[in-house]
Amino acid sequence: MNKNKSSSSILETLKAASDITDPGYGRWAYELWESHNENYFDGKLEPGAIHWGCPPAGHSANYDFTRNIITFSTLMWLRTIDGKAISVGDYRRRIKDKAAFSDYLLHEMIHQAIHQRHGKDGESYTIKTKIAQGQVARLYQQEEYDVVKIHKCKAWYDEVNRLNSAKFLNVAPGKIAKDPNSNYENAMSYDELIRFPYIFRDYFIKKVNAKGKRETNKGRKKQKYNFFPD
Repeated sequence: MNKNKSSSSILETLKAASDITDPGYGRWAYELWESHNENYFDGKLEPGAIHWGCPPAGHSANYDFTRNIITFSTLMWLRTIDGKAISVGDYRRRIKDKAAFSDYLLHEMIHQAIHQRHGKDGESYTIKTKIAQGQVARLYQQEEYDVVKIHKCKAWYDEVNRLNSAKFLNVAPGKIAKDPNSNYENAMSYDELIRFPYIFRDYFIKKVNAKGKRETNKGRKKQKYNFFPD
């Protein structure tokens, strides 16, 4: 079967399933993924499921390379029209901020693109020592796994530089993605690398300025969920 035809069939199946499981916003998310794939990745990414639930470690979004699944936090992204959180299964759920969601989805799709280009070893390109095929999934569940390495490697720098070009996003003109410790004058900071592209957007800057360092009030437990994907 033709690969493009197969991918298209999978995507249409996922869209149809989302009409049942995530009515309203589910199909829109897949259509946005499809648009991003065409606009930023030449339509070459293989579609996978977009889940809604609880990503690992309290992140607002996550890419699971072992299953080719992107998961978004229901708590962070889905709200009613009046802004209040509602229960899972409520048909009135809507995506809270579509502009931000678009950037966060693109961030996860960068992980997806890098994994798919590097074959069965998944994101083992991020590990300095070559890992035998099949060990990466186990590594992700052990202390040796370091999220820093995902955003601090040549493959990540290459993708960020490509997408930050004038041809695409151009959200940080003049800045270069490379090792933050390289002392390169225009190098992006680690915070900028790990939160590309949304950290450069006005909505994110305003949110950070409004909440400072996002410290919680005294006597209150720190919120486990954050606005930063991995």
